Amino acid sequence: MNAVSIAPARHYPQIDDDLFDKIVDLFYDKMLDDYAVNRFFSGIPVNEQTQPLKKCLKSIFAGFDDQEQITHLIDDYFMVAFG
Repeated sequence: MNAVSIAPARHYPQIDDDLFDKIVDLFYDKMLDDYAVNRFFSGIPVNEQTQPLKKCLKSIFAGFDDQEQITHLIDDYFMVAFG
């Protein structure tokens, strides 16, 4: 399986950390309103689920390009969200 290449930070505009938080929170609000999806995410506090996703997105958009670490951050999110 080929690793996904993460582009350097210069390709991304500077995005405020609060904006990432708002985007992820809005995504989760919409997702949890949908019964077909929300049943897979119940039982774990939303704040606990969103923190790893926010950290991963912020790292990627900050230009962090260590693919092993990015994979670890993504794994952290899925373990919390579906664990």
